[in-house]
Amino acid sequence: MNLRCPDCGRVNNIPANAGNIQFRCYNCGALLPQNNPPSADTSEAVGLIGGAVLGGAIGGPVGAIVGAIIGAVLGRETKGAA
Repeated sequence: MNLRCPDCGRVNNIPANAGNIQFRCYNCGALLPQNNPPSADTSEAVGLIGGAVLGGAIGGPVGAIVGAIIGAVLGRETKGAA
């Protein structure tokens, strides 16, 4: 996992499974922000369900399948943009 130092701006590579250990910057020694584990994100599931419902309402069973695929892709893209 990469964390940027708030003081000097250097990107520090720290282990992702470090837990609650607080690291210091390799360059200036300042404390880095806490390593918070990623929270569960439901954007992809919401996109999948919403796309299936909307596609099913407009195009029947085939529309539901196509809508679910497009919804899942859009949900995954939204997760990366956040």
